[in-house]
Amino acid sequence: MDNKAKLNIQMNSTSIEFAVARLGSGLEEKDEDYCWCKVSLTVKSHLFNYKKTDEEIITFYELKELYKSLDNLLNDRLQEPEFVDFTEPDLELYLFPQLYVRENDNVIYVKEGYEFVDIEAELIINLQDIDMIYRGEKYIYPLDRKEIVSLKDYLEKTIPILQKQWDEA
Repeated sequence: MDNKAKLNIQMNSTSIEFAVARLGSGLEEKDEDYCWCKVSLTVKSHLFNYKKTDEEIITFYELKELYKSLDNLLNDRLQEPEFVDFTEPDLELYLFPQLYVRENDNVIYVKEGYEFVDIEAELIINLQDIDMIYRGEKYIYPLDRKEIVSLKDYLEKTIPILQKQWDEA
């Protein structure tokens, strides 16, 4: 049974739809490192449209680790920026913890009430050309706290559905 839930993120003229439908190849081996998730990703903007449907671009283990990293970010357990990448190069994320600006030597003055910069992330989509070749072109989409929470909540609902599929295989 497929997971029908999708994550939709909208900012200005860009919309992103992300969905993990089910586990794919590697399920029969019962090794999370090699069990792929069937992922759909759509990006629509005034610059371009990009779509992948039912692609195996992240493993079940990587999906669980992404959830843990987002949880750490949201609960202030990250002290340094963290780079999250996956076996397949389609997606990457940079996670940036809350920053206390007064401790930054490059900052001369901080107005009262503006000492902290909230958490943020960058979703990096490594684009492929029409021949499905990576040419080093990237689309970087900034995520604020609200969008990070949405992604974590989506994974929190999706992982148990995939885990059930895993357990029944």
